[in-house]
Amino acid sequence: ADTLVDAFAGHASPIDASPVRSDSLFQVFEAVSPLLATVALQLATSPAAPLNLDAPLRAAWPAFGAKPGSTQPPPLYNHQPTPLSLSELSLARLLSHTSGLQGALPPSASPEDLGCDSAMAAHVAHAAGSPLPLAGTSSSPPAPATSPALLPAVYEGAPFGWALGGALRAASGGTSLPALLSSRLTSPLGIGDELLLSLPGGNHPRAVSHSVADLPDEADLELLALFSGREPEGEEQAGHQAGELAGEQAGEQAGQRAGELAGNQAGNLARNQPRDPPADPPRDQPGNQATNPPGPAGGGGPADAPPAASPSTSRARSTARLLSPAGLNMRRMRAACLPGASAHASAHALATFYSALAAGKLLPRPVLARAARRTSAGLLSSEEATWGLGFQIGSLQVGEWKHVVLGHAATGGSLAFCVPELGLAVAVTVSRLTAERAATRRILALVLRETVGAGACLSGMLGAEDVRS
Repeated sequence: ADTLVDAFAGHASPIDASPVRSDSLFQVFEAVSPLLATVALQLATSPAAPLNLDAPLRAAWPAFGAKPGSTQPPPLYNHQPTPLSLSELSLARLLSHTSGLQGALPPSASPEDLGCDSAMAAHVAHAAGSPLPLAGTSSSPPAPATSPALLPAVYEGAPFGWALGGALRAASGGTSLPALLSSRLTSPLGIGDELLLSLPGGNHPRAVSHSVADLPDEADLELLALFSGREPEGEEQAGHQAGELAGEQAGEQAGQRAGELAGNQAGNLARNQPRDPPADPPRDQPGNQATNPPGPAGGGGPADAPPAASPSTSRARSTARLLSPAGLNMRRMRAACLPGASAHASAHALATFYSALAAGKLLPRPVLARAARRTSAGLLSSEEATWGLGFQIGSLQVGEWKHVVLGHAATGGSLAFCVPELGLAVAVTVSRLTAERAATRRILALVLRETVGAGACLSGMLGAEDVRS
C-alpha cells in the first residue's frame, strides 16, 4: 500500500508539551467497534466456525439470556433487567446494533469493576435473560426506522463490547477479546503497539489526552474533576490531584493552530490500494431517528422520553458518567478494558487496518459484501447513522459513481473508513472533542481532494451534513 498523507500536529495535552507523533495514541471511543466486528466475522465465517452469524448467541455462549434462576448475576451488581428477553439474539443483530442492550450498565461500579471483561460479560448475559426494564432506561421501544428495509438501531456502547467479548470468549475456548484482537488483527498488521483497548496503569508515553470542554454537558464534569481532584459522582478517590486525572483540560484557548484544535492534535493518514473494477453504484437508503446515549457509554433511552429520576437511575447514571468522554479521561478508566466504548489508537493504525480490509486481506469478499449491506439505522452521538454488520455505512460520490464506504465515527470528531472499490483508506484522530467536528471535516475535504479529486462528496459518516472536496 502507498502512503499518500501522514500528517500530525499539536501537543500531548495542555500541561504536556510533548509533540504528537505519527504513532501517538488517541482515544477513539466507538471507532474501534469495526475491528472487534472483524474478529467476530472471521470466527463466524471460518471453516468449522464456532459462531454462526444468524444463530442465537446462546448456541455458543449458553449463559447469554439464560432465564432468571438458571444462572446467578455477578455479586457486585444489583441490576434491573431488560425490557424483553434477548435469549434469541444473534451475532448479526448484535453487530448491527439492534440488540437492545444499550441500558445493560451495572447501576454502580468502580473503574476496576467495569474493566473486568469477564465480570461485565456475565452481567450482560444475565441481564439479557431478565424480563424487567433496566435501570436508567425507558421501557419504550426505539423509534421505528424511516425505511421499512432498515431495523431501528442504537449504538449500545460498552454493553456491545461486553456482549461481543463474552460471545467470542465462549466460542474461542476462553480467549479474551484483547488477545483475539492482537492475534488476529493488530499483531499480523504490525500495529500491536499502536492500537490498545486499555493503557497499562492508565498511562502511556505516547498517549494523548482529550479535551471535552466543547462537548455539551461535559465541560462542567471536567472542571469538577480538575479543580476538586475528585472523580465524577463522588468516586472514592477524593484526594487525587489534578495531574492524576489523565488529560483533564480546562480553559483551552480557542484558535490555536493544528486545525483550530486548542492545545490539541489531529492526525490523519490515507492509503491507496490497486483499484478493483467499479461496481454498480449502491442505492442510498434513509436513516431514522432512533435512540442513542450521549457519548460512547450506552445506557440512553429514547431521546424524546428520558426516564424519570429515581434512586436506581441515579446509580445507573453514576456508571454512565464514568463511561462518558470526561470519565474516560481518568487514569483508572484509561487502564480499564472497555471494548465498544474506549480504545487508544493512532491514525496510522486505523488506516492500516482499513487498508488491509479494503484489499481483501482480512475478510473474504463475500463476507465483506454482507458486512457492507445496509441493515439498520439510528443515531450515533446524536447524529444519523446507518450500519451493516459492525460497520457504519456511508457513500462517496466521485463523478457519476457512488461507492460504498465502510468505517466508523467516534464521539467528538475522530473517524476512520475505507472505500473498497477505490482501495482507499483514511483515518483522522483528534483530541479536542467537539459536536461540530469542523476540523475533521476540513481535513477530510483536503484529503479527498488530493486522493480522488475535487467535487467528491462523502455522505453518511459524519451525520446528515456531507463532506465535499
